[in-house]
Amino acid sequence: MAELSLRDNSTIVGVWAGSIDFGILNKELQSLNLTSLDDNTRVVYVDSNGQKVADSDINKSTTPESFANLSSFKDATNGQAGSTIDTANNTKMLVAYQPVKVFNNTRAVLLMRPPPQ
Repeated sequence: MAELSLRDNSTIVGVWAGSIDFGILNKELQSLNLTSLDDNTRVVYVDSNGQKVADSDINKSTTPESFANLSSFKDATNGQAGSTIDTANNTKMLVAYQPVKVFNNTRAVLLMRPPPQ
């Protein structure tokens, strides 16, 4: 990630750069041990395009997934936090979502679990 700092919209006065180690983020999410709940509860960290970059479920953490079609993802990337019922992988899930602002991008954290019966 990088961001230019401009003066008068024309002169570059600086560059900010940084990176996130998603391997460490994966391990942090997996340390929550949500798979022990045995109800498909999981937390995913999603980039601004809806692609999963970290997952609390160790069995799914290396599988590419897109959450771009979820209303919770769209709301989060529009700066809103909340919860809703969404359909992920053909399964209705209660999704709590939170935007994460990183430089000029908004990413999302999604906590998904089956809705109460």
